[in-house]
Amino acid sequence: MEIEKKTEKKAGKKITKATAKMDLTQILACMRSWKTCCGDASKLNGYFGLKNYFIFDCYDSHKGYPMHIYPGVDAAGKIYYFVISAFYDKLEYRDRLADYIQPCELLTPTANEEITPKEAKERIELWKKLRKTWLEDQVVMSDGIYKAFYVPVEDVDRLAPKNTSFLALSKGENPNKTGYSADMVIKENLLYFDTVRPVPPFKPTIIEASFYLLSQV
Repeated sequence: MEIEKKTEKKAGKKITKATAKMDLTQILACMRSWKTCCGDASKLNGYFGLKNYFIFDCYDSHKGYPMHIYPGVDAAGKIYYFVISAFYDKLEYRDRLADYIQPCELLTPTANEEITPKEAKERIELWKKLRKTWLEDQVVMSDGIYKAFYVPVEDVDRLAPKNTSFLALSKGENPNKTGYSADMVIKENLLYFDTVRPVPPFKPTIIEASFYLLSQV
């Protein structure tokens, strides 16, 4: 696997982007590792540490379709989120799936990468504050830890070419004993999108069969 780290300036701030190039075998191996450790809160907490965000690109070809975001862990214990348009997350694209998947390494924030709008910041701070307890409670629930995230088409169509996703907690559906559910806040300039959904649970509008990569792990 080849990893290239770049530092970009955006609105006067430095943003570090880790771009990883993986083939499908490596991507699926990471997803299987995530699946294996889903019941081990201690191991997950060790992997997450202080890391809580990743950066991804949104291409014009993604517009008009939801986005699927899959978690994974490599052999070194690094967490990745694999971003793919639902348009390509299908059996018919299996031979070229890796061409359409962005492997995004989970990164550690620095002080100048904080976001300020109240609600978004509160959700991000909840992840930092309650992550250990939340994971311990979540892994024993019937649905367990999330297998993927679903970004609805209305959000995908509004995303800029470059976006930052922060792990978060919110008072959403199916909270565990901490009172919170997994969440992801997508930051694009001064806009914040909060309609990202962890799966499971699946719904009539979010069908498990549409997540092709899950059938491969």
